[in-house]
Amino acid sequence: AEAVPVLERALALKKDDFDIESELGRAYNASEQYEQAAAVIERALQQGLRDYGLTVILARCYVRMGRLDRAKEVFGRAKKINPKESQAYIEQGYAHFYTGEFDAARQEFESLIAVDTSSPLGYHHMGSYWAHKGYYAEAEGYFLRAIQLLEAQPRHDPEDIADTWDCLADARLLQRKYPEAETALRQGLAEPGVSLFWRAVYLAHMGRLFAAQGRMAEAKSCCSQALVLCESEANCNRQGWINIALWVDEAYAGQGRKPEALALARRIRDALRDAKVSSGNVGLVGTLANLFRTLDDAAEAEALWHRIVAARDAVSNHQQLGRALAGLAKAYLTRGQLAEARGLYLQAIETRGLQTDARDMADALNGLAEVYDKEGRPGEAQAARRRAAELL
Repeated sequence: AEAVPVLERALALKKDDFDIESELGRAYNASEQYEQAAAVIERALQQGLRDYGLTVILARCYVRMGRLDRAKEVFGRAKKINPKESQAYIEQGYAHFYTGEFDAARQEFESLIAVDTSSPLGYHHMGSYWAHKGYYAEAEGYFLRAIQLLEAQPRHDPEDIADTWDCLADARLLQRKYPEAETALRQGLAEPGVSLFWRAVYLAHMGRLFAAQGRMAEAKSCCSQALVLCESEANCNRQGWINIALWVDEAYAGQGRKPEALALARRIRDALRDAKVSSGNVGLVGTLANLFRTLDDAAEAEALWHRIVAARDAVSNHQQLGRALAGLAKAYLTRGQLAEARGLYLQAIETRGLQTDARDMADALNGLAEVYDKEGRPGEAQAARRRAAELL
């Protein structure tokens, strides 16, 4: 953000300078000023230079602005510049996924595998695709193949293999393959060169794994170690600490340690207090809201959902917007404010992000059916429940 005024003054003195325009575009993007970033980068690229990285940033800006058709065009330009570079395939794939275009998302990740079969990246993101869809056995196979390819590289990036071991462990945990999940986490911990941040991640997830098995003493020990590792800013930045703390707090909640869970949730809330809700952190805000709801603190949950809804333009395609609208709708329904609840459920159902998750959509439709029941509209209630049943 500090670089923006300096670069704006430089560009005023030296108009149409590609280097200044490109750096200003990057600075606008970094400070989440996506419209300004897109305008400046478009001007820079009109000078005829084929800059892959800058083209991907431009496409990313259009995704953040909700202009997905334009984003897809620009991702296509990036792939023409360098067909074997991975980032355009990955980001376009997730842009499709989070707007419910699942076949198109899968095609992007399959294309990445096809253009470079020796790269682990395509397999990793194909695994993430299947995990997001709830097909954990399929995801596990892709993560294993990504690890094999990473280990075959003479010098692989420790952060890449750390991420993949963690994803593999999560896919196994969600299948209740607890010994195999523990093996994956211990393999990740044993990797040479893994940062202290990733060690904290593994320990937090180990705590969640042990809690799921009722091994509460081990869960408590792992969670405590994870938090200690991540308290230092040398190991974790603020967002890193928030991620770790959320995972630990979910483990606390799973262990029934409600006072500790609430205390940590409030620390996380305070760390997020001054943060502007954006596509980059809305997942954290939404996860914290759900955690407060689990811990029976409805007021804190509603306050966070209101923050997400207030940032609707910045997160219009994100699943957490739909969840926030549905969460507020349920709160209004509980208080008997039926008109408000109905309006929020209808908004939630129309969000593109909620349409990517059949369970979330079914929950919203069933909530809407409950509103219709209380309003004496049985036909509409039955229709909403029928739609929910078809999704599941």
